[in-house]
Amino acid sequence: MSGIRPLIFGNGKILICEDERGTVRDVYFPYVGLENHGNSIRVGICDLDSLYCSWLENWNIRQRYKSEFDTEFCNRIHEISESPEEEIARVMASEKGAGNKKTPETFREVTSNIGETVFENSDLGLKVTVWEAVHPSTSIFYRTFEIRNVSNSSRRLRLFSNQNYRILETKIGETAVIDKNVLIHYKRDRYFLHASEPAFDQYAVGTAEWRGLEGTWKDMESDASLSGNPVAHGSVDSTLGWTLPELKPGEATRVHFWVAIGKNYCGVLKVHRRVKNTGSYLFHHNFNFWNSFTERISVLSEYSRMPQLPEEVIKCFYRSLLASVAHMDITGSVIASCDSDIKQFGADLYTYCWPRDAAWVCLALDRARYHHLSAETFEFFSRTITHRGNFLHKYTPAGDFGSTWHPVPMIQIDETGLPLYALYNNWEIARSVWTTGRYYRALVIPAASYLIKQLTGKQACQFQVLTCGKREKAYILTVPVRSMRGSRAPVSLPAPLGIMAMQISGKRLQSG
Repeated sequence: MSGIRPLIFGNGKILICEDERGTVRDVYFPYVGLENHGNSIRVGICDLDSLYCSWLENWNIRQRYKSEFDTEFCNRIHEISESPEEEIARVMASEKGAGNKKTPETFREVTSNIGETVFENSDLGLKVTVWEAVHPSTSIFYRTFEIRNVSNSSRRLRLFSNQNYRILETKIGETAVIDKNVLIHYKRDRYFLHASEPAFDQYAVGTAEWRGLEGTWKDMESDASLSGNPVAHGSVDSTLGWTLPELKPGEATRVHFWVAIGKNYCGVLKVHRRVKNTGSYLFHHNFNFWNSFTERISVLSEYSRMPQLPEEVIKCFYRSLLASVAHMDITGSVIASCDSDIKQFGADLYTYCWPRDAAWVCLALDRARYHHLSAETFEFFSRTITHRGNFLHKYTPAGDFGSTWHPVPMIQIDETGLPLYALYNNWEIARSVWTTGRYYRALVIPAASYLIKQLTGKQACQFQVLTCGKREKAYILTVPVRSMRGSRAPVSLPAPLGIMAMQISGKRLQSG
């Protein structure tokens, strides 16, 4: 198991994950954590003189989220942000005397959701840098490849990208087709449109992973060219190629590549046209959105003391915040992990929402004042709570009951106690009558009634605390404490909300 994916890009509707070799492995749509259409999207380069081809995943690799941006990028940020002229002048003044390469202080060591992967091959004398991001609100995955010749001789090269999906998590019944300057993979109501600037000049679609046929990428490896086959169905893959301009020593060129994801042909085509008009400005929009998102931290009373913390701790805080949000679906689900490599150990995944774990995320988000996000998760809780007032083991991002390793009745009491406590904590911090009042009858009353009944009745000692290793003792203590703390919500909340208190539950709680 490789551990957490080093680069993940999401917007609540799609989630793209890359492994430690720079290969795209996970493509979730239309839920974050449900329907993984990914398998592999990998990139290669061929030398047209020697016909030698190499996959970037075999090169030396450095991966990170981009944290510094050059002057041109920063100027464009101010432009699309409609910054006042005096602000732009201030930034420009800070650059004078330092050359065109100096980066304004406001764009150094920032936390972004733009990935940067550097591939280097000293034997080939090539360096490829890939910048990539997902649009904050539209289902677009955008990548820019910069190919630089670091050798002492001119090079004639061809860049390739191989797409091998498992749409709806199986290779059966897919179609890949070339339509003018775009490539589309689809099955039923799942469409993936691929396009680029400049347009690809080589392509092939064909059978892959079926009866000994490995895929169209074999064409690339054999002679650095592709067959030009325009359509295939069944178990398929596709490869696109770009013949690059001749690169002299030290020169570089770029290819912009994007994937529009949707539920029908017209929808992805419409998104594609939007991308074609805006081009690489998608990176600027992504930067603006997430930079504005993290600025909300400045309202914290503790914000003025953050500089006292070690730099690595501050970076970890912001990166953890963005990673947590990337695992959230717009339906309110919060999955435990997006890494599909886990399925190799037991044929199941961690792309489920545990109510207990989602509640912990809500506690952190509310502490950071992201109350609107925790409210989305409370909505998810209100849809998944059972008629008995408890939560089951775990749920899919769509709200269905997930797989379980618990015996009947498939219940952990803290799965019910912590969501209730999280809502109570939200009230204590945010004092939002709108949020708390909305979920009082749908969540607080049924969950508190269930907890009080179980914690004060004959069944109080019958719960199985299913944990492992050193965490067991902590959970034995945490479960009743957090659950009882949550069960106080119906007594503490009604008065401010203008609701009559639960008399029965209140008496049981006081007598307990």
